Amino acid sequence: MIEYLRKKLNIITENGAERNLAIINDSQKDLERLLADLGDLRHIIYGEQIKEWYNTLRGNPQFGNLVKTDDDSFGICLDGIWCGCWYKDNNDMHPYWGFWKADFTEEEVSKVKKLLEACGMADDGKQENDFIRRANTDEGDQVCSKFYYSALELGYIRRQEVRMTPH
Repeated sequence: MIEYLRKKLNIITENGAERNLAIINDSQKDLERLLADLGDLRHIIYGEQIKEWYNTLRGNPQFGNLVKTDDDSFGICLDGIWCGCWYKDNNDMHPYWGFWKADFTEEEVSKVKKLLEACGMADDGKQENDFIRRANTDEGDQVCSKFYYSALELGYIRRQEVRMTPH
């Protein structure tokens, strides 16, 4: 890789050490700008992905009350617990599903565990801040659909009583 970089950046002895170091430093600044711009682009694309997931679910009449709270998230309220997908405020910069409620109780943690079990999902998500559980996902629409139908089966919600209240 070193030889490739020498050739690509035109790092040659005739330039002198000072000029070669300037070329390397300029290239590193360009790379840092590129990485920052890629992060910004990733943020935009994740926003588009959240919208796609939302639209996929919204197209199903069962999810008529699904609420998209902003460009960064969507979800439904399952027996007082906000269940949905987000991508902002995530250190690994990746969309994630989660169950959110300020000041949740152990009973609510137990409900979420039962819901995950009913969905056939391992309970290996993180519990942090006001998230009862959360984990990265590339299939937010499918995961939220599983949560919804499992919540119906468990009696956490009834089809006609689904109401949305964003966090």
